[in-house]
Amino acid sequence: ASFYLWANGWCGGISPQPVPISATEDRSLLPIGPYIAACLATGEIFKFARLKNYTPSGPVFYSLWHHSTDRTPIVDGPKNIRVSINAALAGVGAVGCACLHTLWACLDITGNIILADSDPEGLDDTNLNRYVLFGVSSLGVQKAAKAAEILFDAPITWRPYNQHFEEITPAPSFVISAVDKNTSRIAIQGHYPARLFSASTSNLRAEVLRCGPPGEGACLACNNPPEQTVSDEQVREEAKKLSEDNLRALAEANGILFGDAQKWIETGKCGTAGESLLPHLRVEVGDHPFAVGFVSVMAGTMLAAEVIKEHLSHETPLFEAAQRGVFQFLRPLARTNRAHLYLRESRCSVCDPSAPAFPIWKRRYETFQL
Repeated sequence: ASFYLWANGWCGGISPQPVPISATEDRSLLPIGPYIAACLATGEIFKFARLKNYTPSGPVFYSLWHHSTDRTPIVDGPKNIRVSINAALAGVGAVGCACLHTLWACLDITGNIILADSDPEGLDDTNLNRYVLFGVSSLGVQKAAKAAEILFDAPITWRPYNQHFEEITPAPSFVISAVDKNTSRIAIQGHYPARLFSASTSNLRAEVLRCGPPGEGACLACNNPPEQTVSDEQVREEAKKLSEDNLRALAEANGILFGDAQKWIETGKCGTAGESLLPHLRVEVGDHPFAVGFVSVMAGTMLAAEVIKEHLSHETPLFEAAQRGVFQFLRPLARTNRAHLYLRESRCSVCDPSAPAFPIWKRRYETFQL
């Protein structure tokens, strides 16, 4: 073997040599360490396949109890846990699926969890490489209801809502955000829940955030500007770059005369052609980040671990002195792969201490009890 996997409790890792069996004494049934190890191993395979100059990472172990990396296994945190979680998960996408999968695999977690996802189209075949709960039988089905059906045998009660989180009343006090749009993050923060955890991915980086404390730590709107809508004119300018063959094929596929399609792209006139082509031509302007399954699984596992730790009431990261945890797979032993202080954005109007809603959030945060 090129490398071996090791996992126990809150820690998982890979090594070019077998890990001595003594390191696995007092074994835990938690899925967190095994999921970390699986993500690290998959990350190495991905880099081997995709990088021109691949260098194996060597032994690397990562613990979600303290968000620490080392070249030897890290033994920390309780081996088994027993908590009751009452919360709402916003977003049953790639990260949300991994979070739910982790909570489901913890044998002694009970409680009630709301699942909110508003995607009216449900699951499509472009999602299957990252949505670890779903298979082909779930295609076309709305995600919240299907996730609750799949996870039925957990001691957790799942309450699915096929709608936006912000439409749920009364608004939950403990919120887990796994949405993938900044506009959705800002909408969730606008409800100022007493406890708010979030996870996201960007290329080969997974991260998790514990929002607050109000006025000090970042909120879910900090450093997350709303997405810019691409104008019709920008779409037409991009369409001018299409080859004649590609444009002809696109026009034929949508029942449009090739001449009408050309006229609309050049002049913006011929509204019927424009109305038919715009949905197929609209693209985001700028960088196009990619998403791969193992990064989503890591982010979801990180998110579930922090939710569990919050319910254990242990002052381990992420806590008020270190609100953000980051793990990037390109260099797994990088010093940045840890928990660190993440202060609010000074220009953020959503968590501005002078804003009318700020005292409400502060009071909820300070008086919240699990």
